Amino acid sequence: MSEPTRGVAPLESGPIPEITEGELCEKEPNREFRKKIIQRYKELMDAALPFADPKKVNGLVASMRELATAQIESEKKRAHTDPLTGALSREGCAYKFEEAIDILETVGVDDECVVIIEFDIDKFKAINDDPNRGHDVADTIMKDLVKEIQERIRHSDGVARKGGDEFSIVLSNVKQSRVADLVLELQNIINTVDDHTHTGETIAVTGGYRMITKADIAHMRQEGKTEQIYEEMSNQADFAAVYQKINGPGTIVAYAPDLKPDLSSWENRMDWATKIVDRELKRRTGELNGILQRLYRSQHNEEDPLPEELIDAELSADALSKTRDEFIEAVVGLLNVQYGTAPKAK
Repeated sequence: MSEPTRGVAPLESGPIPEITEGELCEKEPNREFRKKIIQRYKELMDAALPFADPKKVNGLVASMRELATAQIESEKKRAHTDPLTGALSREGCAYKFEEAIDILETVGVDDECVVIIEFDIDKFKAINDDPNRGHDVADTIMKDLVKEIQERIRHSDGVARKGGDEFSIVLSNVKQSRVADLVLELQNIINTVDDHTHTGETIAVTGGYRMITKADIAHMRQEGKTEQIYEEMSNQADFAAVYQKINGPGTIVAYAPDLKPDLSSWENRMDWATKIVDRELKRRTGELNGILQRLYRSQHNEEDPLPEELIDAELSADALSKTRDEFIEAVVGLLNVQYGTAPKAK
């Protein structure tokens, strides 16, 4: 028998029969939830042992193991599920991505990868603001979108609603040569969703995607970026989505280091600032530096050091009270400082 896990050591109320972490958490790959199952099992056994029939302790172990697992699984599902659409939540998306990474590293081959797609619905605000459609119709469109995707992807994949009309798709163990075709297939599926104008029109989405290989993962781990893999891949896919909003909405494009928006005119800077601020405000209104650093990186070599003013450019309490328009103007102002003032069109 393997060594008992330290996480389920005997408690003061009485010895808990030995059980290994592997036996207790055999169906849970995530470290965080394995710890929660162990802790819940300890709590349940601590409460039940004083009243247990000594002849039936083994049965009690099995029952408490099942109960602990079921309770944590239920909590995980609630935390990882978007209540409106039934898609994964933002947290669920990160969990699904990490799960896909683990599968790729364990059983994947060199020509396979994990893909994350970030996209949102074009002109969604107009749907929300339309008195003939409004929020109920907007909600129905998002539910329809999620349903269409869920019916076409595998169990190992996932679709998530991160907030508003912002969605992600995680695809596990995909042949690198198939990625572009699969993304196009998914976009075509999404483009069949009715926009509920009763005219036969369908929705359109704009997004970006990023694929990561086993070699990419190994490289990031060597650089000590294990905890940043999901965030970095998601941000790069999101950057491609914002880029495409300006350069040709209605499509989903691959992230590439050489994606550089044309910021030569004031109009382009306003357009860029508006789109990146709107997306960023959905996820972290408290970090202006996140926007500016990614924008800077898009225009320079990755090895170039960040300017000091961008490293420390966090939003203060006063900045958080700014209106959206003031926020956009502030970003445009910083772009003007960085690239020189661009004249407004007359």
